[in-house]
Amino acid sequence: MRNHLAKALLIVLLAMPIVIALGQSVGNVSAKQFEFKPGKIRVQQGDVIEVTLTSTDDIPHGFGIRAFNVNERVNKGEVKVFRFTASKAGTYPIVCTVFCGLGHGSMRGELIVE
Repeated sequence: MRNHLAKALLIVLLAMPIVIALGQSVGNVSAKQFEFKPGKIRVQQGDVIEVTLTSTDDIPHGFGIRAFNVNERVNKGEVKVFRFTASKAGTYPIVCTVFCGLGHGSMRGELIVE
């Protein structure tokens, strides 16, 4: 019985889609007119954040967080992976840094560093 429980627990742990270990957060972010998904990213201060960014529509987008000197561009069909350290606590806007149409100014997300 104990052996079956251990195997079941191992299967569940291996199937988890997001891994947070050793102060590192890993996440997928999609950009499309005029939103980021997820719209809020919550991490711990000191975490190394690895973002996998994709554009899910037919135009390029940007991903910018001024407080952490992040400014990445992703083109249609491209996947961009980048890292930064969430070195200070607070709430920071995520903005699209590549003009993407009339709703560009409202394309925002939020990074919450606890």
